[in-house]
Amino acid sequence: MRKLIFKILILIIPVIILFVISVFVFANGYIDVYYLKFTTPQKPSLVIGMSKAVIDIQPSIINNSGLVFDKPMYNFGFNFGNSPYGKIYLDAIKKKVKPETHNGIFILEVSPLSISIQNSVKENYFENAPENGRFLNHQFFFNTNPNFEYLLRHYENSYYFMFLNNIKKEVLIHDDGWLEGFTKLSDSEIEKRKTKWLKKYIDFYFKPSKFCQWRLDYLEETISFLKQHGKVYLVRVPIDKRMLELENNYMPDFNDKMAVLSKKENAKYIDFTVNCDNYKTYDANHLMKESSEKLTRKLAEIIKEDRTRSKKDQNSEIRN
Repeated sequence: MRKLIFKILILIIPVIILFVISVFVFANGYIDVYYLKFTTPQKPSLVIGMSKAVIDIQPSIINNSGLVFDKPMYNFGFNFGNSPYGKIYLDAIKKKVKPETHNGIFILEVSPLSISIQNSVKENYFENAPENGRFLNHQFFFNTNPNFEYLLRHYENSYYFMFLNNIKKEVLIHDDGWLEGFTKLSDSEIEKRKTKWLKKYIDFYFKPSKFCQWRLDYLEETISFLKQHGKVYLVRVPIDKRMLELENNYMPDFNDKMAVLSKKENAKYIDFTVNCDNYKTYDANHLMKESSEKLTRKLAEIIKEDRTRSKKDQNSEIRN
């Protein structure tokens, strides 16, 4: 029996050593679009939302914009399946925010789908929400480097892809959490992709979904929590006009909902969809790199103006 155990250990130990070495060498922003988000320490400022937040908003630009706040800002967005507003995402955010923060900036990307639920789910039963079965609900360690828990429990590819993706370098999660893609597309390829994704969003997102009150309630709860640590901004990012038409047909009163929430929680709502023509997407829903940079710089300017105005108002109140 001892000999058998010894032989098994001889086989297993080299595999374990090889895996650990591979993690230290290859586990980086190329291996998938989530891993690094669980390896960074708690952050005083965050970008929050679904895939549009991850791709469209670059925290490093805001960090270097001259704004005075608790830095660094980090992009803690995921996607439609993992981070619509709800209990699971809020719990994850609480684990990522640095507790002693008081002057942070929190950018919450909002859209009709971020406060929606599948038609098959009873509206009042958040226990049946799809994200309950996904990794955010089952991940214990959010701020550990390297994060063996994520790699062992939630890495969806073969470990061979840790090596392969470092060679292919098709996408990269930057140190600030922003996701950059490197695939080059011609204008005709982009238009074909837009047509494809517009149809896909109709069939797989808008038709099977409906407004969800408890998601809106959790968005409000998320704002309330983050206000304890700084200033909150609700941001609707620009998209292709055809996608905007789909969103507005799906939820015509979305801006009204955000306006009510903004006033109630004293969280400024910034709607960039009024200027969609100024930004370019590669799939009708996500911005190209240059437009992402443009959007983030404009967002930094708006936040800077808002904070300057708020400071002047406070000083005026003190004088009075």
